[in-house]
Amino acid sequence: MATIRGSLHRTPDTGHRTPDTGRWGPGSGSEPGRAPVFGLSPEWLLRDGKPIATATVLSHPEQLTRLRRACPPAARTAVLAGDPCFDRLLAALPHRDDFRRALGVAAGQRLIVVNSTWGPRSLFGDTHDVLPWLLDSLARELPIDGYRRCAVLHPNIWHGHGPGQVRA
Repeated sequence: MATIRGSLHRTPDTGHRTPDTGRWGPGSGSEPGRAPVFGLSPEWLLRDGKPIATATVLSHPEQLTRLRRACPPAARTAVLAGDPCFDRLLAALPHRDDFRRALGVAAGQRLIVVNSTWGPRSLFGDTHDVLPWLLDSLARELPIDGYRRCAVLHPNIWHGHGPGQVRA
């Protein structure tokens, strides 16, 4: 089970847009000014008005609040288990220097990470090619000796984009 330790407590924005349209919509748990949590709406969690699962694992109490609003019948199945990705980041801290070396980051350099989700409104694969433009802009505008840059892409990018586009 995940735990959050001392000063490393975080309060993430857990809202995610739907992967197909990038829009909030009916049944998605949306409300004005409030993003739904992908997968916590009735169409994902209920069959014939009853919860499909005996347990719905959540990483943060804020998700439980959204689940209660979006799909009250499923709220009784909620289990707050923490965030395994955050725990992996904490566990990897002793290997930070190894990761930096593997990415070619020299002593004294800063690493800039550009992260993209997937879908038509993401940085990667949108109609404006924002990610390549952003990475090129960073390379032009930052001192080459002081910075390294990399992109971290959501694994589902392979679903919507071909290998050639991802590797390019």
